[in-house]
Amino acid sequence: MRRALSRRNCHGIGASGSTGRGTEEIMGGRADVLVATLGKEFGVNGSYVTASVTVIAYLRETAPSYIYPNPITPAEAAAALAAHLFDHNILATGLNYPVVPQGDQEIRLQVSAGYTERDLDYLLNALADFRQ
Repeated sequence: MRRALSRRNCHGIGASGSTGRGTEEIMGGRADVLVATLGKEFGVNGSYVTASVTVIAYLRETAPSYIYPNPITPAEAAAALAAHLFDHNILATGLNYPVVPQGDQEIRLQVSAGYTERDLDYLLNALADFRQ
């Protein structure tokens, strides 16, 4: 039977231990269930659980909305939209504070009379594709 590892270091992945393996490395063992967050070390929302197939199947069936779900931030949504538009060769610029008031940040598309109806349809289809 494996010994229980400390729960105190859920933020240790990527940061703790000489190779960045976190709690398992520091405690010198392998955990049966390992829960870790992604925010501090990798700069993104979320967390994960590693365990046996049986434990993961159990968690998927019983954990309400999984554990500690985090919606993406407005900045992450804006970055994803900007990347999507860039991939479709559409230039969009962000307006951030202090150009606009705090809380009113936006993505701006500039449309002129030089664009055709086909160009606008392309833009609208790209935006609809992102939404799906």
